[in-house]
Amino acid sequence: MLTGLRTTLLPILILADVNMKNKKAQLTIVIIVIVILAIIASIIVALSYMNKKIGETKSENSSINLFIKAIDSNGLIKVNYTLVSNESIISGELSDWINLVVDSKSQYTLYCWNNENYLINISKTISNEEKTLNSTKIICNPDKIGNLTIKTKGSIESKFIELEISTNDTFKDISICESHTIGITKVNLIGLYCSYWNNVSHYEERFYRNKTPYYVPIYYADGLRFCNEWSLNCKKFENSRCYIDEMEVPNRLKTKVDHCWDIKKTLNNSNLNIQFQLETFNTNDKDKVIFYIIDKESRYNGNLTKFIEINIDNNYVDIGAIDKIVEIR
Repeated sequence: MLTGLRTTLLPILILADVNMKNKKAQLTIVIIVIVILAIIASIIVALSYMNKKIGETKSENSSINLFIKAIDSNGLIKVNYTLVSNESIISGELSDWINLVVDSKSQYTLYCWNNENYLINISKTISNEEKTLNSTKIICNPDKIGNLTIKTKGSIESKFIELEISTNDTFKDISICESHTIGITKVNLIGLYCSYWNNVSHYEERFYRNKTPYYVPIYYADGLRFCNEWSLNCKKFENSRCYIDEMEVPNRLKTKVDHCWDIKKTLNNSNLNIQFQLETFNTNDKDKVIFYIIDKESRYNGNLTKFIEINIDNNYVDIGAIDKIVEIR
């Protein structure tokens, strides 16, 4: 009987043992999978943390390649340059592309100029795309200093002289000086004419009459007038003419001229007419008036400043355009 019972139970016991082993194997597999997933998750977290730290380090110590050059209508030109940021000032000479490694978080202003071109300044804020590419550029294209053409009307005999000043390029912030011989007692600058001096939206008041707008000029005590972006302080304003005071004679011309006026007008492929009335006494054929047409040029000296001349070792030197001299008899 026992023998029969064993025979009956043996297959059952064997099957139970097999099931037990299968469950242990499955549990082992589950544990292994969990461990592998935990390891993978740990690796992902670690990599993410490392990338974040690397990004923070780059952000704290970021730099970028800044390429700069200067051009005009004919291509590359040789200029002096100054690159200014909150952290540094870099100066040098520029004749081709150069590469500067700079802080990508800063804002930059590039100043460039030479003897044939006026100073130009260009501001640059580096974009996120440029930071990603690790490359940015600034190109300066300064205005060419223009050669002036002067046409004249009138004479000493007529006691009236008109200068028509023009250029095909740029001539910045015109001033004019004059010297005269003994037969001419005074040269008076006639008020500078402009057909429409005031900016309507800011310097005139609009009224309506029968639904038709008309304008009444508002005249300020300081005499400031605007004519096509050309502004002057007028000591007197009359019949669309602005009468301006004389300016101090530049140091380099103190022994050469009698009077100067700061016209302030910048010519860009344009012209300007300036008229003078003469006071004379016993003139002869040797009497003459000599006009000096001069400009202003800018330089960076901690701030962008306009100069009519600069002092080099106690010698006052013209910068910008060469003074244009016109003689009238």
